[in-house]
Amino acid sequence: MTQPFDIARSSNPLDVVVQTSSYGNEFTWEITSADVVVCSGGPYDSSTTYDSVGCVIADGDYTLNCIDSY
Repeated sequence: MTQPFDIARSSNPLDVVVQTSSYGNEFTWEITSADVVVCSGGPYDSSTTYDSVGCVIADGDYTLNCIDSY
């Protein structure tokens, strides 16, 4: 899954919350800008919530890519 989004202030903290079900070890994600990875995470444990993944990114257009390795 890919989802574009926009950040409208400079030096923005961005919290990414991940909640896995089965096979969390198959899930990773990345935030890109102009095809450059600026933040990423995973793989994860199954049936767990991760809510302290923090990134600081500048103004701009970004894409969130969620990757299932299966």
